[in-house]
Amino acid sequence: RRRRRSRRRRRSRRRRKRRRRRRRRQRRRRRRRRRIRRRRRSRRRRRRRRRRRRRRRIRRRRRQRRRRRRRRRI
Repeated sequence: RRRRRSRRRRRSRRRRKRRRRRRRRQRRRRRRRRRIRRRRRSRRRRRRRRRRRRRRRIRRRRRQRRRRRRRRRI
């Protein structure tokens, strides 16, 4: 109800609101489809693989060195 009254009284805002709504609808549809596909396919796969490989390699090397040193001392 409030929106209808404001449009009838002021003619200048009618054109602005119509143009903005058309642009928003087109942009929202395009952005949603592109963002969801790119995030799931590219970012998640790359981050998970890189992090897991780096952490596992560093931990294994440290553990093996510490164990060998302890055995030699004993």
